[in-house]
Amino acid sequence: MSLFNLSINDLYLLIFGLFLLWNNLEALFEFKKIRKGLQTIEVRDIIQLSKWRLFMLRIVGVFIFKWLIYLIAIAITENLFVIIVSIILGGLRLYISYFSLEKIQESRRLDFIVLMGELLFVIVFMGYYFGFNVS
Repeated sequence: MSLFNLSINDLYLLIFGLFLLWNNLEALFEFKKIRKGLQTIEVRDIIQLSKWRLFMLRIVGVFIFKWLIYLIAIAITENLFVIIVSIILGGLRLYISYFSLEKIQESRRLDFIVLMGELLFVIVFMGYYFGFNVS
C-alpha cells in the first residue's frame, strides 16, 4: 500500500498506530526509570481521590490510549484470535489500572508483560492492516 493511496481513515489509523507505537516504546525504554520513580512516591504526596473516581479516570485514559486499537482491530479483522487476545490484554490492563499505589510499587513483571503484549499487538495489527510483508 502506497502512502499516497491512503484514504483519510487509513491515514488517521496510521497516525494513531504510530502514536501508540511511540508511546509503548517510550514506556518500555523508560520502564526501569519509571519504576524507580514510583518507589520514591509517598502516598501522602498524592492528591487523594476516591477509589471509584480514580478508577473511572483510569478507565477513560485506558480506553482512549489502549482499548480503542483493540476495538478497531476486532472490527476490521473479525477474527476470533484477535478478539481473545484483545479481551485478555484489555482485562489485564483493567486489572493493573485498579491497583493502588502500594500494589503498583510491588508489581513489576505483570505490567512489563502487558506492555510488551500491547506493543506486539499494535505492531502485528499495523503490519496486517497496511500489508507489510516480513518475507
